[in-house]
Amino acid sequence: MTSSPRVSAPSQVTHIVEAIRDGLRWGGYSPGQRLIEADLTRKFDVSRGPVREALGRLQVEGLVEITPHRGASVRQMTSRDVEELMVVRQMLEGQAARLAALNIDQSDNRENLKRATRELKQWTRTKDVVGYVEANDAVHGLILEVAGNRLLTRMVRELRQHAFRLLFADILSVQHVRQSALDNVQLLQAILEGDATKAESVMRRQLQRTADEALTLIQARSVAGRRRARPA
Repeated sequence: MTSSPRVSAPSQVTHIVEAIRDGLRWGGYSPGQRLIEADLTRKFDVSRGPVREALGRLQVEGLVEITPHRGASVRQMTSRDVEELMVVRQMLEGQAARLAALNIDQSDNRENLKRATRELKQWTRTKDVVGYVEANDAVHGLILEVAGNRLLTRMVRELRQHAFRLLFADILSVQHVRQSALDNVQLLQAILEGDATKAESVMRRQLQRTADEALTLIQARSVAGRRRARPA
C-alpha cells in the first residue's frame, strides 16, 4: 500500500494551525491543556518543524502559551483578558453594525438580512446548542459582509476566535442560545431600519452580556481552584 504524498511544509503548518483553531473552537482542547509536540507530530503525521512553527504562530495570535521546560499549552483567559477582549470587540463589532445599517439599501443587503432574520426566529426556540454556534457565526459574518470593510472583517474574525474557545463548552446553554438568538433578531431589525445608532447599541449590549457571563465563569473557576488547593 502506497502512502499519499506529503503536502509542502507551509501547507502542513497552515493545516496544523487551522486544525488546532477548530479544536479550540469546538471544545477539542481545553484551557490550560498541554500541547505536546510528540503527540501532535503523530496526530498530523509531520516532523517537529511544522508543529513548532504552527505553535509559534498560535502563540503570536494569543491562543497558545509557550513556557521554558514545559512547552506549549492552551492559554487560559483571565478576567482582565476577557475585559480587554470585550472592550475591543464592542468597539469593532459595534462599528460593523453601524456600517451595516448605513449600507442596508446597497445591493441585496436588505433581502439577505430579511432572510437571516426569519431563520433566526426559529433559533429562539431551539435546543440545538451546537447548531446555533454555526448559525450565529453566519449572522455575524453577514453583518460584516454588509458593513463592507475588509480590514474590519479580518480584525473581528480574529477576535471572535478568542471568544469561541472560552465560550463554546462552558457558557453556551439552551437559555444562552435562545437569548442570543433574540438579541440577534433585534440587532438585524435595527440594521434593517437603517438605525445606525440603535444597531451599534444592540451589538454592544449583546457583547456586554456575554462578557458578564464569561467573567462570572472565570470567577467561579477561581473560587473552585482555591477550594481544591486548601489542605484537608
